[in-house]
Amino acid sequence: MGEDSGLCIDALGGKPGIYSSRFSGSGKNDVKNNQKVLRLLEGVPAGKRKAHYVAAVALADKCGLIGVVEGKCNGRIGFELKGTRGFGYDPLFVIPKYKKTFAQLGEGIKHRMSHRFHALEKARRLINNYIKQHKSN
Repeated sequence: MGEDSGLCIDALGGKPGIYSSRFSGSGKNDVKNNQKVLRLLEGVPAGKRKAHYVAAVALADKCGLIGVVEGKCNGRIGFELKGTRGFGYDPLFVIPKYKKTFAQLGEGIKHRMSHRFHALEKARRLINNYIKQHKSN
């Protein structure tokens, strides 16, 4: 099993995407990555700050690829860092339903609605189907 995820910001043409963890270049860290996003979105109004996290999970066995599934979580990018929980872009990623960032919501709520949760739920179903198919063989 392999998993990767990233943040896609509409106003940035889907960036940082697959480059999310290293968006600010060498010497990268969460603070620098978030600062770069804020700098690039300077002057962009709230209505144009849509974003989503996406996670992809690939499953394979000794014969090859079993399947690839994705999970997604929609939100928007805030105007400042808020909250102390989480990592990465969590202090910027606002969930409209709660009007709070992932970093403000805490693990319980975040994990139930996150892109990884949705991808792993789909992966679990894929694994269960795989086991059912191969049990009879």
